[in-house]
Amino acid sequence: PDATKVPGAIMWSGSTDGPDAMPGTYRVKLRVGSKELNQTFEYRKDPRVQTTPAEFREQFDFLLKIRDKVSAAHEAVNTIRDIRGQTNDLVKRLDKHPMKDTVAASAKKLNEKLKRIEEEIIQVKIKSGQDALNYPIRLNDKIATLSGVVASADTKPTRQSYDVFAELSGKLDEQLSQFAAVIQTDLVVFNARVKNLDIPAVIIKPA
Repeated sequence: PDATKVPGAIMWSGSTDGPDAMPGTYRVKLRVGSKELNQTFEYRKDPRVQTTPAEFREQFDFLLKIRDKVSAAHEAVNTIRDIRGQTNDLVKRLDKHPMKDTVAASAKKLNEKLKRIEEEIIQVKIKSGQDALNYPIRLNDKIATLSGVVASADTKPTRQSYDVFAELSGKLDEQLSQFAAVIQTDLVVFNARVKNLDIPAVIIKPA
């Protein structure tokens, strides 16, 4: 399966495509109404390639690690955008409400922290395929690009690929750790503050 996507996001050189299956015997299943048909087939390697099953397995497992890292990055971005969307919607609903400024200030503080993390993980300024020429790609695209490098030949990953993954993963883990801290502290404080203000779930706007 593919990595998690960020809706509308454009990647420069990376891809969210999942890795190809390893050479081996597989089963395909077809269901039509109440009928079910099964058939085995063999996925063969290029006969010119001397890569061993163990090396194909190493490559496949590494590609899965890269895919999962891209998914972790994108899941964090999707959650950040969802939180920011919810807080912004709440502030809009509080139009004319006496506590709007208090909630807006608290939401702004929370969203600024989330935005800084988001901008380290993904390039938010890319709106078209050529925008990366002006705005450098971020961690998600760099990690996804590594997948293309590792999958570019039927061979086990190079030492350099492991080194690059370790470096980029470490940087992403720092951002994910900061994100977790914001969720466990700042978001909890924000929710508690809104709850204490006794803001109604449904607000009737004045005519």
